[in-house]
Amino acid sequence: TDKGKIEEILSSFLDETVKTKIESLGFCHKLGILLHGSEGTGKSSIIKYYCDFAVKSHNAIVFYLTYNGYYISKCWEFIQNIRKIQDNPIIIVFDEFDRFMKDHEAYIKTIIDGNLSISNCIFFAATNYIDNIPKEMTNRPSRFKYSLNIEGIQLEEDIISIITPLIGDIIIEKELKKIANELRGSSIDTIKQYCLNKIMVINNTTTTKKKIGFL
Repeated sequence: TDKGKIEEILSSFLDETVKTKIESLGFCHKLGILLHGSEGTGKSSIIKYYCDFAVKSHNAIVFYLTYNGYYISKCWEFIQNIRKIQDNPIIIVFDEFDRFMKDHEAYIKTIIDGNLSISNCIFFAATNYIDNIPKEMTNRPSRFKYSLNIEGIQLEEDIISIITPLIGDIIIEKELKKIANELRGSSIDTIKQYCLNKIMVINNTTTTKKKIGFL
C-alpha cells in the first residue's frame, strides 16, 4: 500500500546510521517524495500524517510552502540559516507543486538538487496534475526518488476508522464492514460524502415515520 511504502522510505531516511554514512561520503542526505493523483485522494492528509510523525519522533522542523512567487527565495534563505545552527531533520512541503514548476522551475531545482541544497532534508510535493511536472523532476532520483500515484484509500480498516465516527451510531458493525469494502479505492472526500448522504437518508426516513405515527 502507499502507506506502507512511505513508512518504509521514511524509516530508512530517518535512521541516524544511514544519515552518517551518506554524509561521510560527501553527499547531502536528502529525499524527495512526490504524491500525485486526483483531487481528494488524501495526498495532503498523508503528508500531514508523516510530518506529524517526524516532528514527534525525530524533532523534525516542517515548512509548508503554498504558492507565492515573492517569498520563495526569502523562505529558503531562512531555512538555510536554521540548518547552520541545528541538525534536526527539515521537511519542506510544496502544495500545488505544479504551480511552483510553472514559474520557478529553475530555482526549485537548485533547492532540491543544486548548490542551495541542504542535508538531512525531506521534500514532500503534491499535485493533481502530474502531466504538468517536467520529466526532469519525476525521472531524476536525486530530485524525487519516489513518485507515488495516490489512488484512494485501499485498506478496509482505514476506511472503517473514517466512517465509524460519522455513521457508527446509526449503522451496525457488520454493515460498516460491508460499506468499507464497497468504498475501497475511494478518496477521503468521496467517503465523507457517502456518509453524509447516508445520514440524510436515515434522518429523512426516521422523520417520515414519526410524522406518519403522529397522523
